[in-house]
Amino acid sequence: MQLDVRTIICLIALSSLMTGLAMFLVAGSFPEQVQGIRRWAWACLVHSLGWSLIALRGAIPDALSIVAANTLIAAATIANFQALLDFLHLRFSPRPFYAFLLVMAAALAFWTFEAPNMSARIVLMSGISAIFLGLCGTRLLFPRGRIEWPEGLTQRTMILGFWGCSLAAAVRTWHTLTQAPSQNLFDFNWVEGLFYGGIFIQILMLTFGFLLMCNEQIIGEWKRLATIDLLTGIWNRAAIEKSGNHTFEQAKRSGAPLSILLGDIDYFKSINDTLGHEGGDRALQLVVNTLQRFLRGGDIMGRFGGEEFLFIAPDTAAPDAMQLAERLRLAVSQTPLENTGGAMSLTVSFGVAQLGDADENLSALIRRADAALYRAKAEGRNRVVLSESPTPNPQNAAPLPLGRAI
Repeated sequence: MQLDVRTIICLIALSSLMTGLAMFLVAGSFPEQVQGIRRWAWACLVHSLGWSLIALRGAIPDALSIVAANTLIAAATIANFQALLDFLHLRFSPRPFYAFLLVMAAALAFWTFEAPNMSARIVLMSGISAIFLGLCGTRLLFPRGRIEWPEGLTQRTMILGFWGCSLAAAVRTWHTLTQAPSQNLFDFNWVEGLFYGGIFIQILMLTFGFLLMCNEQIIGEWKRLATIDLLTGIWNRAAIEKSGNHTFEQAKRSGAPLSILLGDIDYFKSINDTLGHEGGDRALQLVVNTLQRFLRGGDIMGRFGGEEFLFIAPDTAAPDAMQLAERLRLAVSQTPLENTGGAMSLTVSFGVAQLGDADENLSALIRRADAALYRAKAEGRNRVVLSESPTPNPQNAAPLPLGRAI
């Protein structure tokens, strides 16, 4: 059975129209940080218009069915590439591409009216498709100049899909350059079947794949927000305890040293009373930004309570942990909080504890650091105190305090 190319092109146009409209309908349900959906939807609609004009070849002027149609399809393919860059939050400068489209339209007009050459037009359009679809797959694999092989199946499939469609367009380009093509656009052969199959994949499968990638990005953001303290940008208590438990078990099995630092901003209630809660928030953010500059590779930091911060330092014995805590303490004391009434000095106290044989779990280690922090507060604040040697924990140990305000 011989397939009718004009019917295939009409189906491509209809598919583009339906997918574009569907994307516009769902675009409003995605948060603002997920970018590129509306641009991809516009690309589908422009694809639909371009392929519709091609399907009308012979019934409308060649200026529309050849020059305008192919220019629209090229613009839609470039818009797909731009939408993908938007999704990856990468910069895109459209001006060179506008100039490119003008030059391409002029070339199409020349090979249509001045020196009619269907082969040249096919090579031009197939080459553009091959280049930009290949760039889409490559950009997904090299989003920031280095290879980042995606973990999700959807993005991997999208890379292969883009490259597959690019290959189909490249085969059509090669076949046109090496063989004498039919002068009738609507004649069917295996090369045209491969090319139009690639177009279907590009419009249908890659569009739904793009939506799936957007959905995965939202899920990833929700997971991130579930572990992040929104005010300071560091891990919240649940996340730091989960990671800390894993690190604790590793240290227990390997016998490697492990220390934790529990820090608390001194006189934080007075800061809130003086500057208000907005000033207290700025104080928390300033302290966190200061502390983060001094953390080493492998160290973990999280907000443990209201103004308390927990640091987990793998492969670190107590003397090194004390030095780290002292550097952190000095850094905060030397970074005043600027406000309308002048600069305000901030200080932090630390309790430090090293993992011992009697520590049965992370909570036991944190309790010892908390006791050391309590001593630092009692001894005048703005100091670092090392926990006493661990002792077996009672069965009914008191729960950890949350957000000390002394």
